[in-house]
Amino acid sequence: MRGSVARLARMLLLGSLVCLVVSPVAAEVTKEDIQRAGAYFGLGINVGSAFELDSEADNPNPGTDVDVDPSFGNHIYAGYSFGSLDGLIPGVELGQWAPSIGGQMRFDYLGNFDLVENPGTEFARQRIWVLTWDAKLMAPSFANAQPYALVGVGIMSADTRGDTTDDRDRGATIRVGGGIDVYLTKHIALALGISYLHPVESNIEDFKHVAGDIGLAFHF
Repeated sequence: MRGSVARLARMLLLGSLVCLVVSPVAAEVTKEDIQRAGAYFGLGINVGSAFELDSEADNPNPGTDVDVDPSFGNHIYAGYSFGSLDGLIPGVELGQWAPSIGGQMRFDYLGNFDLVENPGTEFARQRIWVLTWDAKLMAPSFANAQPYALVGVGIMSADTRGDTTDDRDRGATIRVGGGIDVYLTKHIALALGISYLHPVESNIEDFKHVAGDIGLAFHF
């Protein structure tokens, strides 16, 4: 578990350093460019953290501990930003401090999680697909960067295959996350994010996980 958290932390640290390096040399982008209304889409790579199975149903030796090693995957999303909230409330002017809102659909895939029974015997592998519809709140931009937070609902599908099991489960899930977009040009941004996926149905409750991601976003 500690190893997976360390890998996730290293990925996020690397992404943060890249953001710091590219932001000063990026093309000049105004606040109006960043907070404008319009469609966008993005894609990139993920790394999911380890989590422990709570259910003995997937464990060939009940009573022993089972860890799930981290894995890489990818994601793609598309959405629409409705622009700044300034002036939405009559008589309240937020100016440059006004946040923006948007909505998006996002698909994530994480493959080949190794299920390892302590002290280190692999007995199965898992793959996870997630599709969510997210509401997105984007903070006022600074320099060429815009932080954001999001919350969404959707569907998770988990596939577990090994010597003693061959199962596929699916159910509803909640996504909570955040990140930062660093604009390289008016239309292209380096995107760094993190999400927590929490299944709400008992048949997939063991598949909750944290995933960090880095990629590119394209704003029309």
